[in-house]
Amino acid sequence: MATFSIKLDERVLLRGGKYNVVIRIFDRDTYLDLRIKRMVKSQFIKTFKRHAIDEKSIELREYCNEQLSRSQKIYRSVGYLNKDRIRERFYNDPSPPVTYTIREMFDYYKKTTNKRLSTYERMSSSITSICKFKPNLRLEEINTQLLMTYDKHLLERKLAVATIAGYMKDIRTVINHCNNTLDDFSADYSSPFGKRGYSIQSGFTQKKVMDLEELTEVLNMREFESKYDEFALDIWQLLFYSNGINFIDALLLKWSDIDNEVIRFMRRKTITTRKNNVRLIEIPIDKDIKRIINQCGNRESEYVFGLIDNEEDEKYLYSKNKYYRRKLNKSLRSISEKLDLKVPLRLKTARDTYATSLYRLGAPKDQIGEMMGHSNSKVTEHYFGSLGVDGVTKINQLLPRRES
Repeated sequence: MATFSIKLDERVLLRGGKYNVVIRIFDRDTYLDLRIKRMVKSQFIKTFKRHAIDEKSIELREYCNEQLSRSQKIYRSVGYLNKDRIRERFYNDPSPPVTYTIREMFDYYKKTTNKRLSTYERMSSSITSICKFKPNLRLEEINTQLLMTYDKHLLERKLAVATIAGYMKDIRTVINHCNNTLDDFSADYSSPFGKRGYSIQSGFTQKKVMDLEELTEVLNMREFESKYDEFALDIWQLLFYSNGINFIDALLLKWSDIDNEVIRFMRRKTITTRKNNVRLIEIPIDKDIKRIINQCGNRESEYVFGLIDNEEDEKYLYSKNKYYRRKLNKSLRSISEKLDLKVPLRLKTARDTYATSLYRLGAPKDQIGEMMGHSNSKVTEHYFGSLGVDGVTKINQLLPRRES
């Protein structure tokens, strides 16, 4: 929470033995001084320490308190300690027309929301993309025509429809948040999103998933360049066999989550994003899962794989997750090259491969979705790769044929 105070800045002695009187805005670990008057030290003490009631002292206090109140209003409208913007508004114009860049709005969004660091990182990519398309983009410039031109630009760069939709949703989220929370957000601004403006396209990126023949080769690999390569593939296989869980869930998996040969836990994504239809994931421990836990588990830690020692510090957990993902994916890339896989191994592909393999083998979508902890089958479809030529051929054989 920011604090405001009137201070005598004694760091620089000015002409006539005077110092700058400043409004000091202190926010977290930084501050901003706004100069409002010049006084000798004795006058400042008389006016603000002794609260003298002579006419000059009263006038000085009233003027400085008015400036203090104005600085508070400016800070509140900006939303956080943006020093350049606060200085500009404080010194140049008591009530200038407010205009925000999309980058400033995103900075405000981060300061005034409580999301996961991975969410901010993803959204940062969206904001960076549109800022590259149009540098210093301001709110009043974000209209239907600009978004349609930006959409066309991204399609020409071969970005997937789902990726473009993600960018647009992030931009819309930032604008809506600022509109709902900033006191000086332009009342004349009309959102370009909606039926009469730019409509965000829906759709999922077509997944590229290895076929069953390559998957069998991956699951039966025995020779490795290093022990860490073997560990990396064990982790990938664990994710695959454990209902396609995300790596962060394996990182957070505790020994206490294992009971009577069953792993029971709540997906981190479910805990942080969903309020309704919350489902507990239950994974029977088969011989493959048991082998990996016995081989890679760390009994000295409360966490099965012992890669973290706490989960309360969001920055720590984010850093560890990013570090191990990068390191494990490097080993998986090496394995992919050794096996000459058409679809490279990555930690995230374990979930896609799990869903698509069951789908190709005939498992119902609803059952696959339930095992993956999805709220509905539409979400599950996002994880399916294509049926593949063999799958399409098999299904097409069910059609009635012309008699020969």
